[in-house]
Amino acid sequence: MVTEPSPEIAPGIRQLLAALRRRIRRYVWYEGLAATIAVVGASFWLALGADWFFEPPRAVRYGLLATIGVAGVASAVWFLLRRLLARLSDHSMAILLERRFGNLQDSLVTAVELTSPREPATEIDEFGRQMLTETCREADRRSRNVQLGAVFNFRPLGRAWIASGAILVSLVAAAVASPDMLRFGLRRLTTITDEPWPRNTHLRIEGFDNPQREQVVARGMDFEIHVQADAAPGRVVPQVVEVGYRTDDGKRDRGMMVREGTAAPGENAFQDYRYTFSSVLSGVAFDVVGGDARLRGLRLRVVESPNLGLTLACEYPAYMKRAAAEVPVTGVMPLPIGTRIKVRAHATKNLRQAQIDYLADDAPQTRKFVLDGGRDFHFTIDRLASDQTFSFSLLDADGVANRGPIQLALTAVADEPPQVDVRIEGIGSAITPQARLPLKGRVEDDYGVDHIWLEYTIDDDDPRRSDLASPASRSQVDVDLPFEVAQLELKPGQKLLVGARAADNRAPPAADEPNVAQGERFLLDVVTPDQLLALMETRELNLRQRFETIIQEVTDTRDSLAALETAPSERAEKPPADAEQEAAAETVLQRNLLRVERAEQNNQKNAEETRGVAVAFDDIRDELVNNRVDTEELRIRLKDRISGPLKQIVDVQFAQLGRSLATLKKQLAGSAAHTDAAKPAIEQADLMIVALQKVRDQMLQLESFNEAVDLLREIIAAQQQVSEQTKKERGKKLRSLLDDED
Repeated sequence: MVTEPSPEIAPGIRQLLAALRRRIRRYVWYEGLAATIAVVGASFWLALGADWFFEPPRAVRYGLLATIGVAGVASAVWFLLRRLLARLSDHSMAILLERRFGNLQDSLVTAVELTSPREPATEIDEFGRQMLTETCREADRRSRNVQLGAVFNFRPLGRAWIASGAILVSLVAAAVASPDMLRFGLRRLTTITDEPWPRNTHLRIEGFDNPQREQVVARGMDFEIHVQADAAPGRVVPQVVEVGYRTDDGKRDRGMMVREGTAAPGENAFQDYRYTFSSVLSGVAFDVVGGDARLRGLRLRVVESPNLGLTLACEYPAYMKRAAAEVPVTGVMPLPIGTRIKVRAHATKNLRQAQIDYLADDAPQTRKFVLDGGRDFHFTIDRLASDQTFSFSLLDADGVANRGPIQLALTAVADEPPQVDVRIEGIGSAITPQARLPLKGRVEDDYGVDHIWLEYTIDDDDPRRSDLASPASRSQVDVDLPFEVAQLELKPGQKLLVGARAADNRAPPAADEPNVAQGERFLLDVVTPDQLLALMETRELNLRQRFETIIQEVTDTRDSLAALETAPSERAEKPPADAEQEAAAETVLQRNLLRVERAEQNNQKNAEETRGVAVAFDDIRDELVNNRVDTEELRIRLKDRISGPLKQIVDVQFAQLGRSLATLKKQLAGSAAHTDAAKPAIEQADLMIVALQKVRDQMLQLESFNEAVDLLREIIAAQQQVSEQTKKERGKKLRSLLDDED
């Protein structure tokens, strides 16, 4: 059987793939060469710049050359060699074209793949040969319109050529503009010469013209040096000027000077630079380096800065009744307004001069003292009227100024108003027209209280006053006085605003007034006695309901004690229980302890709440008495049958129950049987519940009494209504008789 030859790919396709391969290699050459040039050129400029800025020794320049060589080789290998050595097969070229041109529809890849030599040889049947032949024809037909230029992305190539072009242009520009400088740079980089770069810089420093080339600085002060670079034509103004220094205590460092602005050629003679040595504590020897200029052998000598000790001779205002005194200055000095002050200053070093800066009438003022080696000076403030700050600037015999202005801050302390703490006790927010207001409290003032009065306002009227006391300038006055409201002739429905006020004995110049202080003010509603009693009855009802809640909580506490669980006690003579029994016993013990702790907490809470109820009933009693609507029966019932017994229960029985619960908790923790241990606490709780219930019965009787009184009020009101109705009917009949006679 004769084997038919396999179909072959069309020559046009072979030419297309070969053309694509050539273009790819040409693209790689162009891009790799440009990238290598750009990397080598950039490395060269960086190395040249580093040498120009730092002028490193020969060993470092060898390193720079090696860096340039490594960068060039690495870029050539990465961008050029490794890509040129890559194998570009027909299959890869076909895949590339298929990905770029979708209209090939895999015909090109199929034709290349199936017509390429195969190992081992594979026989194709007649049908397969016909299909392959058709595929090759289709691939040839579709590939005729392929444009190879569309396969390439020329942006990376463009960027590489732009970068290499910029490097080449910069080299050409440098060679044209300054061939000597470029040649010298190449000689330094290649270590042919070790000469420094040719520079034309001239520097000078201010204040170091003395033979010692030194300046004196106060210890701990900052010191600023000022360097100028000649900016005349032909001179090079350095961009950077450095200071290298070493201190007497061995510290070495370098710092960059701060360049101030930019000197314009032909307009500015010098370019200024500044540097600050911060907090100089020891002598400093330093050099200044800028361009090819060097300023060497400069020094800062450290001395102590001058300081001041200040003393204030004070004559206090007469109303303070305080003797004159000398006070050393320690920080901000608070002094009473009106004090006459003589400021005495003593320096720690001989001074040339002292200067004082301050504000007077919101205008800056300066006062100078020429001392010629002296140390003491003084000035006087006739009357301190407001806060003042004085800044002292010193210049000593060494020509050293003090480290920052020495400040004297005087705070003018105004005489404070009296402290008025006067309250109305035994009165609520509502009063009757015949009420009495018990005023109790205290009034205090540092230098004496002159007068105390009560200020009151009825509705929207102007405030009025009622004198309470004239305590003859005592610094502390206790107030315990009643104020009778009856004298005001108030009517139900009006409002009364009252509060205590006080004035001190301050007697400064006539333009000022004594200090007056206002105490707490109280707004009171004027009501009828019946309305006040109705308010009190509502409060009593609320208190009784609150008290019944307390009784229920005490009962619950007692029941929780009675419900303590039985736990087997652990005794030495009994055989040990197994682990499960021990765990159960421990669980029961913990539950019992938790109940006892809750009982203790509830007992403390209920005791405080019961005391609060007792105090509330005392307040009701006081309000009834002070409003003059009380009765003997009501006073006795509130105090002797409710308030007093409640306080007794809190002080005795609640306290006893608390001790019993503490004992019970200790006994349970000691594994005692709960039955005997809890019995005293339960009995005490029972006694306390009985006592509380007796007080509750008294509250119920009081409520019944109040209900009877309410009923009586309703009967009286009904009688009055009937009486008024009767009067109206009689008037109508009388008018009818008169009309009939007419």
